[in-house]
Amino acid sequence: MMTSVTSNASKLAAVMGARADAIMREMRAATTEAKNAFVRESKLIINRGITSKPVPTEREKTATGGRKTARTAKPLWIRTGLLARSEKGRVVSDTEGRVENAAVNKKGVHYPRIREEMPESLAKVGKKWRHGDRTAHFRQDVIREWQAAGKPRSYYQKHLEGLFLRTQVRG
Repeated sequence: MMTSVTSNASKLAAVMGARADAIMREMRAATTEAKNAFVRESKLIINRGITSKPVPTEREKTATGGRKTARTAKPLWIRTGLLARSEKGRVVSDTEGRVENAAVNKKGVHYPRIREEMPESLAKVGKKWRHGDRTAHFRQDVIREWQAAGKPRSYYQKHLEGLFLRTQVRG
């Protein structure tokens, strides 16, 4: 006489197959969500650290030994918001997102690179930068904050936990 053994192996195989099919979609969704959040955070830091700072005026420059006379408080430059507007992200693969800033100033120079490197490179040759000592390492600031808070991992963890909860083996 033969006895049959009941098993949920077929159910388990079906669930694992569904998980395998869905895992890359979930990874892409997590990457997209993390990329969008990173761009938002980066723009906030750009605005907080750069755009919200007052623009020096001709009068202030005169007081610090610049031009001889200044009758008006004319700003030395005009805020355009180009740096924050140019902060964009894209999903490269299911597990890789990139945040890039392609802002180019009027001279055709890659503006974010100037903000990152100029103060240090000028200081090396003993010159001052017109923006004073204000450096703008906004990307490094966002990365540092994200790593301290464990944010990148949290997006993937949330999506994968949701996938596993939706695809449980039910007896």
